[in-house]
Amino acid sequence: KLCRGSSWSPLKRIIKEEEIVDKMVQMWIEKAEYDIITAKAMLNTGRYNYVAFTLQQALEKLLKAFYVKQYKTAPIRSHNLIYLAKKSSIKLDEDTSKLFEELSSYYVRIRYDVGFYINKEKAYSLYNESVVIFQWLKQLLMK
Repeated sequence: KLCRGSSWSPLKRIIKEEEIVDKMVQMWIEKAEYDIITAKAMLNTGRYNYVAFTLQQALEKLLKAFYVKQYKTAPIRSHNLIYLAKKSSIKLDEDTSKLFEELSSYYVRIRYDVGFYINKEKAYSLYNESVVIFQWLKQLLMK
């Protein structure tokens, strides 16, 4: 439960919980939008590893918004995009699943594998694919 209070009527409690959930969902959306903008900035400055990292983060945060909206609780702790999509009952096509799998694998690798780099072509490809998925997820979330 998101909100507890001994003097609240059940209806007031439900309304308050819905407001809290809406605010939490909006917070996750805003953070996701910030990350997608950051991915574009990293792309424009040639910081290709961070393009992939911030794309993964942007999509993760939208998926966490879905989770909060659906379950009315804090999101699960995971960075695996496929797992988050499944937990949020989002059906993925094969291409989106592949993209999510790839971005999820970069989450740790980019941060800790000192010899790993993403090239310009790969960064642009990831960005273009991710923006389409980002917009699709955002539209689904607003329904």
